[in-house]
Amino acid sequence: EDGIRDDLVTGVQTCALPISVITLSFQGPQGGLTFPMNGFSFHWFGNLFEEQMVGDFKGSFLRSFALALIVMTLTVIVSLAAGLAFRKRFFGATAVFYLTVASLIVPSILITLGIGLLFDQLGFESTWYTSGLGAHLTWTLPFGLLIMFAVFNRRSEEHTSELQSPDHLV
Repeated sequence: EDGIRDDLVTGVQTCALPISVITLSFQGPQGGLTFPMNGFSFHWFGNLFEEQMVGDFKGSFLRSFALALIVMTLTVIVSLAAGLAFRKRFFGATAVFYLTVASLIVPSILITLGIGLLFDQLGFESTWYTSGLGAHLTWTLPFGLLIMFAVFNRRSEEHTSELQSPDHLV
């Protein structure tokens, strides 16, 4: 029982440390990364989006945000379509299912590095909207598909066929 309590304490501390650092970032211009806080302000976050000597944080943030929206949209659309497709048998369903499970088993970092190497070997430019998009989708699509399996597994065939009918769109 002491081991469980120690694990719980360690887990809470691990989660609380980043939250406390983010909370301290809301201090005013005189504040730093110390407690107690010196007032409340968005001063440091405002500075983050100004021109920096070491990098373009605003551009990076906007590109990451755009990539996140694109990945989210594609994951929902593809996972929903694949989840509906798996309700009925289709040619290659078993292969697609095992590829999905394999992508969960193989560490996605290997697939991500492989995408980067492939782009490099083929001479393609590696950008956030090409190889970056593919790498992110390798992380999100398998989970989206498995979530759709769980969602559609709880529904009867009647509900699924209603969703697939063209009359449902009207």
